[in-house]
Amino acid sequence: NEPSVDIDAFNDADEVSEWALEYMRWAVGNGIVHGDGLGNLNPLQNVTRAEAATIITRVTARDGIGN
Repeated sequence: NEPSVDIDAFNDADEVSEWALEYMRWAVGNGIVHGDGLGNLNPLQNVTRAEAATIITRVTARDGIGN
């Protein structure tokens, strides 16, 4: 049973596509996605290389990959 959270606390939660809601809730609930520090998820923006690297690092650390 994976953690999932309500993402409505983010200013732009209503911009998350319907198909992505479950996945975004999972990512936030598992500490993979934290938002931009200003209360936004920025779901309509492109992810930067640094953000992608951070997400990959958090997923692999969470799942014990690479240890």
